[in-house]
Amino acid sequence: MTWNVKASTAVVADKLDLTLSEAQTFIYEGLCRLQPANFAHVSCVAGTSAADVYGIDLRRFGWYVKFKLVPQPLNVCSFHPPATPLQTRAGLVR
Repeated sequence: MTWNVKASTAVVADKLDLTLSEAQTFIYEGLCRLQPANFAHVSCVAGTSAADVYGIDLRRFGWYVKFKLVPQPLNVCSFHPPATPLQTRAGLVR
């Protein structure tokens, strides 16, 4: 698994007052909780392949989750609170 630290691990660490290692664990556990109902849309990542975007509520906060499966390994592009409400199949994530 690879990480975009600025758009994921560092944000989670700051928001939840965690170490970077604890933030990575939180993100990993968050990814494991994603269900088809959390899917929002596909996003083009500049100059690379498309990424899936999901929204999920964890620890009293909404999270915008963007990751790519190709090329392997899993690449976590973003894991942070959404800038605007995110429509998923299950509803809005704020």
